[in-house]
Amino acid sequence: MRVNLRYGCTILRHYLDMENGDLYRALGRYNGSLGKPEYPNMVRAAWHGHWPCRNAPSATATQRL
Repeated sequence: MRVNLRYGCTILRHYLDMENGDLYRALGRYNGSLGKPEYPNMVRAAWHGHWPCRNAPSATATQRL
């Protein structure tokens, strides 16, 4: 499981670099749904629901259409 998590994190980091830090677009690339809001918004909701964070991306940054 650790290896899978490591690979997933490495791939997401690569997509974040490709998208200049845009988490919404990086998550879309990671899921193969670039430009569609469902997956990035689902990840954001799960993140905020389980791990509240003051430095998390704002809702407006991740709820694009």
